[in-house]
Amino acid sequence: MASLLIVGILPYDSGKTTLALSLIREALEHGIDVGVAKPVSGFNGWYQYEYLLKSVEFGFLIGEDSYKLHMMAKSSDPIYLESPVTALLLPPDPERVGWKSSSYTAISYHTNVVLLRILEDHFHVPDNIKKLTRPMQEVIAPLIEATKPLEIKAEDVQYLIMEGREEADRTLEIIRDHHELTIIESYNNLAAPCASALNSDLVIAVAPGKAVILDGERYKKAIHAISNLREPWRVVTEDVVPLLKPLKKFEFKPGEVSGLLNSVLEILEAKTF
Repeated sequence: MASLLIVGILPYDSGKTTLALSLIREALEHGIDVGVAKPVSGFNGWYQYEYLLKSVEFGFLIGEDSYKLHMMAKSSDPIYLESPVTALLLPPDPERVGWKSSSYTAISYHTNVVLLRILEDHFHVPDNIKKLTRPMQEVIAPLIEATKPLEIKAEDVQYLIMEGREEADRTLEIIRDHHELTIIESYNNLAAPCASALNSDLVIAVAPGKAVILDGERYKKAIHAISNLREPWRVVTEDVVPLLKPLKKFEFKPGEVSGLLNSVLEILEAKTF
């Protein structure tokens, strides 16, 4: 049983999901049993509207990255185990927040999260829903009806996500125990989405056009050296990656990541001896 943690160098659009999908596809072609995990995820229902509608269809909150990983792996694992913490964010009506662009564009748990799922339980934030434009309130209404969420206050969101990370540790171990190779995708540019994700054999840090393979144990020790090991999500990758010597470097064109899996398998094989 081996696992890879994929982290992003940039806050957004590093290419984590694209690289993960490429690895999954190659692993399946090699006959490897692949498990996937996106322990903590959030998606914006305005920019990723398709997945808001898909969530209504499924009656279950599901983000874009989680869905793509699940489908590419042809996974039979419940998606609530692969993606135990998922938040739906929607930008508020700018008029209701005093035309402050910071409030409109901020990815803030307190102001932008309207729906949250922890495992199979859903929660909604009426205070944040009231700040949406009327058309967006109408759009989210069927999702509220479909998921039957419990009502929470905006200040409760962060607390629930913290609790959800503990569930993510548990579900990640379940997935690891059932697959030859588990591919874990982090969130934004966080060093790790949950504590258990640090128990990975290798870490792949990716930016547009470049990826480096890092030793998992050394990555974990580096985080421990600069922060509290219990909360690796409070560390960003730019604080960790420069401290480590890559085992391998890759450069690639858009949409073309080849040869990475072979290097991963070679390094994993070498680590077992």
